[in-house]
Amino acid sequence: GDVYKRQVHGVEKWEYKGVEEEVYCLKSAQTDFDLTGQVIWKAAYFLSEYIVDNQELFKDKTILELGAGVGLCGLVAAHFAQTIVLTDHHDVVLDLLRRNITQSARDKVFTGKLDWGKTSLADLNATNHKDEAHELKNLDFIIGADIVFWPDSIAPLYITLREVKAAFPRCRIIISAYSRSALSDKLFLSKAKEFGFNVSIIKGAEMINIYELETIEAVSYTHLRAHETPEHLVCRLLL
Repeated sequence: GDVYKRQVHGVEKWEYKGVEEEVYCLKSAQTDFDLTGQVIWKAAYFLSEYIVDNQELFKDKTILELGAGVGLCGLVAAHFAQTIVLTDHHDVVLDLLRRNITQSARDKVFTGKLDWGKTSLADLNATNHKDEAHELKNLDFIIGADIVFWPDSIAPLYITLREVKAAFPRCRIIISAYSRSALSDKLFLSKAKEFGFNVSIIKGAEMINIYELETIEAVSYTHLRAHETPEHLVCRLLL
């Protein structure tokens, strides 16, 4: 714990297609469980770029980010969205997250503690840099980057996703993930079915995918989804 708290954070400057952000973070890659939330991983950069490329999708929307870490993706989304709620579960990461939202000085960005599978959405106490509270009354998107890396966290993540989706059935779930572990990849996909979700890839690159999760009962197997070509539909029907 003490070693964790003594970490020195540097400033990361991010820019993509004219959208700029500065966040405090650890500069070196740390795969220790207690440090991962203080590092910007490739999947976060990839999701941030996706948000900018699809900014009309997020315009004036309410977004909940799970496992936000330093908050890059949510702060990028704040350029377009109406309200952003950034969550994490580790107190030290939350302190760093609050430091970054204070630096951004955006009233519409809130942060709060959400421990997957344990904290109920009703118990989420999210505040902005002015210590003003926000209660989630509507939700359009759930986003997350590199939040399916640890096998032990995948089932708790799905418990939380299922709860939030039940409360806000129309919200979309978008997760960016870098493939580091075959076990984690397999668990992420197999647990999806167990918890009532279908998973589809909406953007892919080498070792990184952006997935959309939809509740199984909400999926029509005979109609194209927004991101699909007819070939996607054929492949899905053959599964």
